[in-house]
Amino acid sequence: MQLLLIQMINTRTPRNLASGSVRQLDSKIAKDRHIKFVAWKIPFGLATYSQGFELAEQWGFEVVPWMRYNSEKQDIHQCIEILQGIAESNDYPIDGIVITYDNIEYGKSLGMTGHHPRHSLAFKFEDEIVETTLEDIEWTMGKTGVLTPVAIFSPVEIDGTTVNRASLHNVTVMRDTLGTPYINQKIGVCKKNMIIPYVSWGEKLPEEYAASYYCIPDKCPICGGKTEIRKDNDSEVLICTNSDCAGKLLGKLSHFVSRDAINIDGLSEATIQFLLNRKWVSCFK
Repeated sequence: MQLLLIQMINTRTPRNLASGSVRQLDSKIAKDRHIKFVAWKIPFGLATYSQGFELAEQWGFEVVPWMRYNSEKQDIHQCIEILQGIAESNDYPIDGIVITYDNIEYGKSLGMTGHHPRHSLAFKFEDEIVETTLEDIEWTMGKTGVLTPVAIFSPVEIDGTTVNRASLHNVTVMRDTLGTPYINQKIGVCKKNMIIPYVSWGEKLPEEYAASYYCIPDKCPICGGKTEIRKDNDSEVLICTNSDCAGKLLGKLSHFVSRDAINIDGLSEATIQFLLNRKWVSCFK
């Protein structure tokens, strides 16, 4: 049974850009962004996907890069590398390859799982990891008083955007990833699914030097109150023990006015912070 390898170009960031662009009231905005249509499926009741692509190309449409694959004659890894090379040379923002049966009716006969059709398989590429240097760790607070470590590093460009910070989630993840963090530590940064900045590794400090380097703060960086490391399921988190912490109040109010709660339009976190700084709001009961 012959398979078809199809290049994926519908990753979330460019897809959202295209979707938002075509919804602009001013069509000149979409024109300036150089959006183009690339055919992904040809709905004409043909016997195979490849026939649809060939027909669309004859009509002058640009189609998603594709190739046929025969396991008896070709190496699938080489085929994937060829398609990946096409993507790089054409600057296509892809995150993987779709492998599907070329025969459409046969593919449909395989049915569905609860999540996806059985006739196709998505082959995801590994995230691109870029080495950079850790400059600092900041601690941000949520509405429950949990302090989240955030890695601040030398700016790097990944998947078309420049990033210089990434969440380390909690104390356990920070220790597992970086060991004992220290200034100028070499770290690897990537984007999960080409969207979320993520620290994947850190150059470990020899144990005999660890005590003289970075320490988890024993005072809340927002209110100066005492902090404690507590267990939360299988992870350790840093908690501010001050019930009147301004950081907790900001988190509670931000959640209260958000779209998922009472949805006060226009009342941003920056505005709430301004009210707190002026002492116009001092409690949340």
